[in-house]
Amino acid sequence: MEMQVGSLSHTGYERQDNQDDSRWFTISNAELFIVADGMGGESGGRTAAKMAIETIEESFNHAGARIEDLLLQSIRNANTRVHRMGTSGDPLYANMGTTVVALYISENRDKAYVAHVGDSRIYLHREGRIMRLTKDHSQVQKMVDGGLITEEEAEDHPDSNIITRSIGQKATIEVDVRPSPVEIMPGDKFLLCTDGLSGLVKDAEINAVVESFPNDSQSACKTLVQKALDRGGHDNVTVMLVSFEEGNNAPHKSPAQSFGDRINSLVDGFKANKALWASILIVSLLILIAVSLIWKGPTTKDPKKPPAPEQTEQTEQTENHSPNENPQPSNVAILQLMNAGHHAYYEPNTRSQKAFKMKKGSLFSLMKEEGTWYQVKLDDLNIGWAMQEHFKVIGQSNSSDSRLTDDTKDCEPVLHQVVNGDTLGKLANTYKKHKVTINSLKKMNNLSSDTIFKGKWLTIVPCEKTNN
Repeated sequence: MEMQVGSLSHTGYERQDNQDDSRWFTISNAELFIVADGMGGESGGRTAAKMAIETIEESFNHAGARIEDLLLQSIRNANTRVHRMGTSGDPLYANMGTTVVALYISENRDKAYVAHVGDSRIYLHREGRIMRLTKDHSQVQKMVDGGLITEEEAEDHPDSNIITRSIGQKATIEVDVRPSPVEIMPGDKFLLCTDGLSGLVKDAEINAVVESFPNDSQSACKTLVQKALDRGGHDNVTVMLVSFEEGNNAPHKSPAQSFGDRINSLVDGFKANKALWASILIVSLLILIAVSLIWKGPTTKDPKKPPAPEQTEQTEQTENHSPNENPQPSNVAILQLMNAGHHAYYEPNTRSQKAFKMKKGSLFSLMKEEGTWYQVKLDDLNIGWAMQEHFKVIGQSNSSDSRLTDDTKDCEPVLHQVVNGDTLGKLANTYKKHKVTINSLKKMNNLSSDTIFKGKWLTIVPCEKTNN
């Protein structure tokens, strides 16, 4: 299978330096991915994360050993080394530690091995669903396991940053290694991240972002990091996305290069062994003739499909905000927010949990009505409930939304709904003859960045005066 890897890390808005670290190693044609979230000391967190990753890579000599044992021992070695420096008496490294998540992909790319310590996570995205392959070593998770709080209460709990296990914390460490590997299927995506992402972006939202970039791991990483930054970015945030599709097994060569190498090898072999190749050709033709004579027609059998791995925790799918559970009706009202400073909420008739902040002038699809509340959709990632009094209806649209045409009147606003593949640059280029630019799109739609998500409504005005 072909493998595609995306990776991105950001310091965030409230930290002075980035103490996260991530690496991708190739070990005897197998792949090892590691993400670490360092902490403690004046510069100890950054050092702990780097030291842990380097120690795991150095220890990973898998001659004659089970992968699970290698993951266990290499992380234990990392703990010993980090703990030794953290207790050396040097104030720069006092009490330093780090989380670690490690993903090992077998040489044939058919199995994935998982190990972790701390609250960094590994997710598996498969067939439109996302599941956690790791379980947080945190105070809040212990409370959930003990039935003291619910999963919903855990998301915004004040103790969410307290972890119960980390590399370097003690002289010995208990490492969680999944007892059996995950069988990799075409289309599988493995997401490694620190709590800078998972602490701010819900699992359902992560799922929607990964789903919206089926063939672009790097863009998915950029979007996820930006999502965390938009929620405040109070911590370092690091994301790695490893995606698998049917195809060539060599990720380090382009398909064209690999194909050319194979052709050259065949040509050289033919030149050196013409008689042998002629014999093989004759035998092959005879076999084909024999098969055609006895062929009784095709039979079909469903290929054996590996079972989905048991997930550590079931992904929360909230009825009122999961994009996959809110298909947009074929004919909807388009709403515009009239006043600034309002939020959409996850539930109607309450103001307990905010889904997202709404900007004055933004356009929304009306999904449902309940009493004096609207369920509104800004885009495929932002769906929530808000009071009807904040909106006005500006039009109706069916599944085939309006587009600019040669008959469109000058300076007459047209609504455009974002689809897969749309970017501000692409839209500006498409409607260039209508004097539409990226800046005019951002100004008209009150956009602070170039990121636009599927399902969002944009106002496009084909007017030279307006777009200048």
